[in-house]
Amino acid sequence: MGKKVKFSSPAPTGAIISQFYLALEKCFDMDKNESIYIEKDGDVSLINNIDKEKGKQTELKEYSENDNLTDSHLNFWNTLNNWLSSNFDSKKYKFLILATTQEIGIKSYLQKWNTANTNEREGILNNILTDAESRYKIALEKDKKASLPESLKLMRLVLSDNKKLLNIIDKVFIDSSVLKRNELVVKLKNVNLKFVPEDNRESVLNSLLGYIIQSEEYNKGWEISYDNFSLELIDINSKYNINSGLFPYVKELTIIPESKKQELVEYDFVKKIKEIKYDSVIPRSLKHYWFTFNTINNEFKTRTQRVDSLLQFQNELIDDYSSVYDRMSRNCNDLEIDSKSQDFFDTIMERDMINIDIFNNTPPTFKKGMYHILADEKDEIIWKLKNKSNE
Repeated sequence: MGKKVKFSSPAPTGAIISQFYLALEKCFDMDKNESIYIEKDGDVSLINNIDKEKGKQTELKEYSENDNLTDSHLNFWNTLNNWLSSNFDSKKYKFLILATTQEIGIKSYLQKWNTANTNEREGILNNILTDAESRYKIALEKDKKASLPESLKLMRLVLSDNKKLLNIIDKVFIDSSVLKRNELVVKLKNVNLKFVPEDNRESVLNSLLGYIIQSEEYNKGWEISYDNFSLELIDINSKYNINSGLFPYVKELTIIPESKKQELVEYDFVKKIKEIKYDSVIPRSLKHYWFTFNTINNEFKTRTQRVDSLLQFQNELIDDYSSVYDRMSRNCNDLEIDSKSQDFFDTIMERDMINIDIFNNTPPTFKKGMYHILADEKDEIIWKLKNKSNE
């Protein structure tokens, strides 16, 4: 995980919700080895985990339609001041982006900001300060008690350390007239989620937004990586589409490292097989266990949409196991309990496969391995039948 930004600033009322939508939009724009980091107050950073100096931080500010970004607007100067703070590491970022729903005022010096070079940008700031000082001077001539405008206080503060300002000035860009929340929602549905059937886009958007928010640690920032977001997107897309997918079968996962074999034979699921004197099935049972255990770790544990599917799959297997166990125990006597138990084991392993999640070809190996995992974890999953005629 990239080093996190320690400094963040409060957003205008309601903007925090918009910043979650912005974070979701930025997640769609991520490339490999990148992460989106969300400040506790909502600022959104894109971190490149390979090249640390290619990151972007975006401060989103949402305002009313009639509020333009003028030369003296606190939005611009507060943001610059935040990025000049000693608590903010500007070296991490190639771009510092002020994203605002405001339009830049027609007469504003800021109209030329994005195309200006470093010297020109310094000149723009000085021109704005000069004009503000002149206005304040005129105000004092009219009223000696005229208060110093907050914007002028910020301008003086920002321009008081020219060396520090020059370290960030060429990184700063203004993304004006960004989409307001309701417009961004439409864009996310119709552009980013255009591959989802239209009737399902609202549900998919809500699921993804929930994924963005649920990653939060209380009163801390949180990170969403390209890899994890990609997996979540695949899972949600699959869930809301009729199309089923191919099971991620990796044959190599059936190969147990020599260093692990001795450890595995001491597991409870192996002891339960030995209890019915069926040692001949242990080698393949070990392979089934190893395949399923590693497939779960690779494909399911970090994918929130599939965790529930996995638990449902386990519950269905347990239900199936229980009904067959009860039936075969009714026809079992003490003299044949081992052989009947072996038959029970084979019956469970050979039963028709039920598919898990959206996969249309869940391999029997996965089901068999899941039974061994359940036998290892749950005392009630055993292979030795009980002679219920004696009960």
